[in-house]
Amino acid sequence: WITTPLPISIDHTMAMLLYNGKVLCVDNSAYLYDPGMNSWAASGALFSWSQRFSATLLRDGKVLCIDNAGGTNCKIYNFANDQIIVTDNTNITHNKAIEIMLPNGEVLITGNFTLSGGSRTCEIYSLAGQWRNAGNLQIGRDSHVGILFRPPWEDKVLIAGGLTERVCELYSISADAWVFTDTLVCSREVAAMSLLPSGKALIIGGSNNESCELFDPATSNWALTDTMEYGRYHHASVVLQTGKVLTGGSQNGSGQMTCEIYDPSNGVWETEPANLITGRRYATLTALPIMHTENCSTNILISGGENIGGALNSCELYNYRANSVSLTGTLGIARSRHTATLLASADGEVLVTGGTNGSAINSSELFDIASQTWIPKGDMANARFDHSATLLANGGILVTGGEGVGYLNGCEIYNNGSWTSTGAMATVRARHSAVLLLDGRVMVIGGETSAGVPTAACEIWNGTSWSGAASLSSARSLHTATLLQSGKVLVVGGKGTASSPLNTCETYDPAANNWATEGNLTTARYAHNTILLYSGLVLVTGGTDGSNYFNSCEIWDPAAELDIGTGRHRWKVTASMGNGRGYQGSVLIPSIKPYVYMMTGYNGSYPTAIQKYDVGLDYREEWQSVITNRPSIGFIFPTMNITGELFRDATEADGGNYCHISSNDHPIISLVRVGSGNWQSNGGGEIMHTPHSTSWSETHTNVTPTISNIQGYYKLWSIVNGIPCKWYKECVDVEENGKQGYFMPSVFPNPSMGSVMFKLGNVKVNTNITIYDCAGRIVRSITTIPGTNEVKLSGLKTGIYFYRIENNISTEKGKFVVL
Repeated sequence: WITTPLPISIDHTMAMLLYNGKVLCVDNSAYLYDPGMNSWAASGALFSWSQRFSATLLRDGKVLCIDNAGGTNCKIYNFANDQIIVTDNTNITHNKAIEIMLPNGEVLITGNFTLSGGSRTCEIYSLAGQWRNAGNLQIGRDSHVGILFRPPWEDKVLIAGGLTERVCELYSISADAWVFTDTLVCSREVAAMSLLPSGKALIIGGSNNESCELFDPATSNWALTDTMEYGRYHHASVVLQTGKVLTGGSQNGSGQMTCEIYDPSNGVWETEPANLITGRRYATLTALPIMHTENCSTNILISGGENIGGALNSCELYNYRANSVSLTGTLGIARSRHTATLLASADGEVLVTGGTNGSAINSSELFDIASQTWIPKGDMANARFDHSATLLANGGILVTGGEGVGYLNGCEIYNNGSWTSTGAMATVRARHSAVLLLDGRVMVIGGETSAGVPTAACEIWNGTSWSGAASLSSARSLHTATLLQSGKVLVVGGKGTASSPLNTCETYDPAANNWATEGNLTTARYAHNTILLYSGLVLVTGGTDGSNYFNSCEIWDPAAELDIGTGRHRWKVTASMGNGRGYQGSVLIPSIKPYVYMMTGYNGSYPTAIQKYDVGLDYREEWQSVITNRPSIGFIFPTMNITGELFRDATEADGGNYCHISSNDHPIISLVRVGSGNWQSNGGGEIMHTPHSTSWSETHTNVTPTISNIQGYYKLWSIVNGIPCKWYKECVDVEENGKQGYFMPSVFPNPSMGSVMFKLGNVKVNTNITIYDCAGRIVRSITTIPGTNEVKLSGLKTGIYFYRIENNISTEKGKFVVL
């Protein structure tokens, strides 16, 4: 926990994330926190009361502030000019009350502390800026919590807890009336409450109680759930991007300085009806971006590999929206144990390098998405397989080591269609891992230096030369390495000395150049897969110990509970795959849900079954946000304006009690780089980035990525209250908003004499169309507005012309003739 402290000490404060990305913090003084600068500044707003007031972020981004310490005063904070606006006062005092945003944007306030018990009176702040009475509570209460449910229960508000109350009530917005509902198991004063992705309400602690309960709106029943380590009250809770709930602090007691995480997820594996045409292992899997194909960006490319017949040159496309498999262009050379990398080019080509088909291969081939064909792309200086290929920050590819004529330490770089040899590593190695660090350097980790002899040696390439890095605690090969959002590298399992499978894990800190031991896997394994999920969790699937092929899977969370005995992060065993396998491939895709697709591999035979993993948050599709102006797999820009729907959640007051509001319904943008490497994704890793918002509302957010200098394709999600966005409707092969920003243009010359018609499809961003003559001179230039489907350009003379259509996502070039 590291941030700049407030200039003064404050008590019973209010903190609110504003639409401009800053945090307003108010006690008897007001301060603004800037997360971009990690600094505090005094606010110009003047509040006439101190402590214990509730605050609601209104739909227009202003904040409704309600005196919660015995007065009727109400004010509006305007973030645009950092000033206070006087508004209509409440009709009664609302000491120790709570407030809840209703679906129409109005604000409900409930409860009040009195000497004779809590007040029953409730009020609603209207869109016109005035207070009116709402239905009375059945029981007067204070120090309680409340929550608004999601559809189809959006008409219901739940009120729970209070000074000594276990009785709970539901408010019907349409009927303007309160009714009793199921009773809490425990009394809970000043508890915290969060709305889970599943739509259930979680009440946490209260009355210094460590127990927690879940309310199911479908049944209107409470049930005890997992118990905290410490009793808490006057504490906070927030739903994380993982869907887990973080709670921390307490007014006093053992839990005062501690934090705990509640995990509602329950992973699920499903076997898809479709099967691969050919069973294979050591094949590469690549999620394709939207390009000029009929299948848009719903395809995974499966390249090469081997089976009982030897190395394969066949390739397949699995369309996960159509749930169909089809053959695509055939490799020029059959190859296994090769690498595949999605290049950082506007055309989205996939480059495969090296491999073996009985002997090592030095050639490379490029998959052209538009034609679905493979194009030879030059030979490396050294034939190699079981090497690594890392997509560099500048868009080049660094190939390291591998096995060819013996074990290799030679390295080569692919850039703009040609290969160049670069500095050699100090250690020969194959079956190692390679990771692009956040500063643009490449780290190679472990591997074998000769048959069956693993190494602990690590090296770092700085763009011109290699230097030594701290060695692993355990020598290992056929392990995985994943770059975490923190910039650290997580290494998982692998094959150790005497070919023994390892359950040990380690994390590398580039700043300190040291390794730290992490929690052990439940199952020792190598030849497994590791996938970085959209939320920052790490999923490990399958693998082998040399005799058995595992269907077990485990999850690592960088924020998970530490083991009391070791102080290391625990692994969570999650759902098992349908059948065990090792040497398989897996890939994370943005779809209706962010599934992990796992296919290929070996378990004594070559399975063709396709399986997908869901983290198991049990949310519904209608609760997911939608991004409407950017592709699901695209590039990062220094400033990204992202528009869509449902960027605010159904509830605004998650975790709120009378002295604390934690608003967590804003969209968290998650960007996961499309990895590169071998069948195990052991080259390049995957980089996750969650840039903070500089502005946001229900339909947009602006983010400023700090890793925009690292080229390549990124998978994009918005996450609201733990629920990731959806990308595809129930239609086959069509992205949610059409060909978002990619053109698929149809050119129709001569719709009338000297004219040309461009049909662009459903383009959601500004688009430039430029026409050149044969001498390269610009003869027409126009910028279309978003949503333009057809553009007609007239007055062209007879002749040959070239066109260029581009926006900040893609470029299309072509030729036409005017007769």
